[in-house]
Amino acid sequence: MCAAITSCIFPDIGDIRGTSTQAPALRVMIPKTLWLCLYTLSAAICIFAAFRPVEAGETALDFLTTTERQWLADHPTLRLGVGVSFPPYQWVSQEDQGKHIFKGVVSDYVKILENRLKVHMDIVYDLTFKQALDLGRKKEIDLFPCLAATPERSQFLLFSKPYISYPSVIITRVDAPFIGKLEDLRGRKISAVKDQVIHTTLLNKYAHLNLSIVETENAEKDLEAVSFGRVDACLMDLGVASYFIEKLRLTNLKVAAPTEIGKIELAMGVREDWPVLQGILEKTMATISAEERDAINQKWIRLQYDPGIPVARIFRWAIVAGTAVAAVLALFFFWNKSLQREISARQKVELERNDLITSLKQALSEVKTLQGFLPICSSCKRIRNDTGYWQQIEHYIEDHTDSKFSHSICPDCINTLYPEMAGKILRKAERGDKPPSKP
Repeated sequence: MCAAITSCIFPDIGDIRGTSTQAPALRVMIPKTLWLCLYTLSAAICIFAAFRPVEAGETALDFLTTTERQWLADHPTLRLGVGVSFPPYQWVSQEDQGKHIFKGVVSDYVKILENRLKVHMDIVYDLTFKQALDLGRKKEIDLFPCLAATPERSQFLLFSKPYISYPSVIITRVDAPFIGKLEDLRGRKISAVKDQVIHTTLLNKYAHLNLSIVETENAEKDLEAVSFGRVDACLMDLGVASYFIEKLRLTNLKVAAPTEIGKIELAMGVREDWPVLQGILEKTMATISAEERDAINQKWIRLQYDPGIPVARIFRWAIVAGTAVAAVLALFFFWNKSLQREISARQKVELERNDLITSLKQALSEVKTLQGFLPICSSCKRIRNDTGYWQQIEHYIEDHTDSKFSHSICPDCINTLYPEMAGKILRKAERGDKPPSKP
């Protein structure tokens, strides 16, 4: 290609090896260095042509195969199903003359696709979201430019890679009890737009929360239901919630918490019998530069601010804010020191308390008592234990207390058992000798 470009620019020069016979004298005169410069320039032109980003209005289809280009030629019109009330991403407004206008982030992506592929995007208006999905099942709508992939929709649609993602959040009233996660909504009444991905996700994955779901037509109805107290909360995209809260001036609403559902990713859904179109859309979306994407987002999702604040006022605010921050830091420092002293004192008291508890436990472990009624034989004086066996009374007491027995014999038993020796034994005991042990 480089040689071809060089020969087009300099037709009488020939190639670098001097094979041309059209200008032999010129071939001798031109130094090899100049030949190298010419080929470097032609190589740069080739690289620029290959990697230069395609502008929004260009017709270049070099990134498509011959089959894909022929498919587009055979299908010059594509029927689109779009969201009628999903700002700032996509919505439809109607002028006084009854003309529909497709607006939002997705509308700009559709225009880029229309310009680059040179096809007509025929948007089917006056449909609810459910009606559009039903037409998609019947293959009467060819393309959904902004749709979340779900198992149910994947039965009749092929999805591209996601190109829009947003976090889902819980919206409640300002005076509502604390809500930190979906679990905190267990058994409560919430609203959700029917057939949208959050609605189907709640039904399929969070049925165990026993949520009472009020189905609405659009996000605007969701927020109004929460604001007027008809439901406890609603779940939706943060961007949509911010748009409608500001537009409808619903100042009694707040973003309570993010949901465990995570980010909702939106892609393009193509009828299942057109896989070629799926590939074409993937390739075309890849040609949209980061600058173009940023411009689209800034156009539809932009922060409002007042650029007319005087510099002097900003300077005064900075001084006041700096002083306040310094005061807060100083207060925090002294409070932290005081808290450390208090923690040390409490730790000391806690150690002393633990030592006391340990001592008491040790003392209690050394105390054993017998309480209640004890079944004892009136004849042999044995005691029935907890297992039903009869034990000698001394054995039972030793098992249930820390007492120990030493066996001896009383005077009455000596007279009964040893009458012939009783007098001698008792006289010896009276003189202070050790009482006789039981033989």
